[in-house]
Amino acid sequence: MIQQPVLPLAEFKKLLLEETPLIDVRAPVEFNQGHIPGAVNIPILSDEHRHEIGIVYKRRGEDAAVKLGHELVSGSYKEAMIAQWQAFMQANPSAVITCFRGGQRSQITQQWLKEAGIVRPRIDGGYKAFRQFILEQLARLSEQPMLIISGPTGSGKTILIEEVKKFRAAVNLEKISNHRGSAFGQLSTPQPSQADFENILTQQLLQIEARGSVGGIGHKLVLEDESRMIGRNAQPDKFFDQLRISEIVFLTESIDSRVNVIFDEYVFNLSTEERNKAFARYEIAIQKISKKLGGLRFQELSKDLTEAIKASAEQDEHTLHKVWIEKLLVWYYDPLYLGSIDKRDPKIAFRGTREAAIQYLRDTK
Repeated sequence: MIQQPVLPLAEFKKLLLEETPLIDVRAPVEFNQGHIPGAVNIPILSDEHRHEIGIVYKRRGEDAAVKLGHELVSGSYKEAMIAQWQAFMQANPSAVITCFRGGQRSQITQQWLKEAGIVRPRIDGGYKAFRQFILEQLARLSEQPMLIISGPTGSGKTILIEEVKKFRAAVNLEKISNHRGSAFGQLSTPQPSQADFENILTQQLLQIEARGSVGGIGHKLVLEDESRMIGRNAQPDKFFDQLRISEIVFLTESIDSRVNVIFDEYVFNLSTEERNKAFARYEIAIQKISKKLGGLRFQELSKDLTEAIKASAEQDEHTLHKVWIEKLLVWYYDPLYLGSIDKRDPKIAFRGTREAAIQYLRDTK
């Protein structure tokens, strides 16, 4: 096979900073376990093909497996696949190619595209080398100075993070994880794999570093005070350890304000379809924390939620949800949060309302 161009390790950072288009030719099951941010999966082998070839490889060896691969990827299947690659390359002339190790699958893709008149590089070492690069960069970037937005549930920490991003370096971990970070935080769309959570986080940290928003000029990276687990995604150990030893900005909002923040985000601002799905998740979430609530409080909260759901469905009236939201904050989330804060005893750099915190974050590094 004729030697084709490769994208070396030294270019990996540039690839992430510029969000270079990528074709990942691994099987979907591999791609879904983790991929380079922004990559599009146009596989050489389907999951079924990969499974069949794997069986032949174990029983009859590499040569037989390669032969079967060429038999499976032929005719109209091959033509359709190359047509997809061509269409993507024509729409994204700077695109590069990757597979797992940057070996046979990437090289075959390059060769078939070259025969169609398109020459593009493959990633040297493939996704495996990229992941090693990600883990090394993430370890380095986890040492960045941080300033953590903390406060009871409903204080508007995520709202503040999004506002802060307009004028200084901040990362919304819940947005990367596609989860609100609590027992009630599951969304209707799935979370990324653990590898993809780390990949996207590292990309954002590298982009912030490249803009000069963190590091030399002394600005601390602003983050929300999250638990180690955000849904099913775990914060990397070194990153989480740095988050937990950092100074905090403690938000103080009234219970009415906090109830309204939760109500807007979890009920009012949802479409009817999203709301109905969310209500079903909330019923399950209350069941999951029933032991911590205690029997009587669990029964009362369940009754309040049921009545609120009924009012939403029959009268399109949603304000009853504020009843169970307030009780949930006072009975469950506040004791949980305040107990955690007392145990950690963090250094508080600022204490005040969300509005006052915005001004503080504008004025300080």
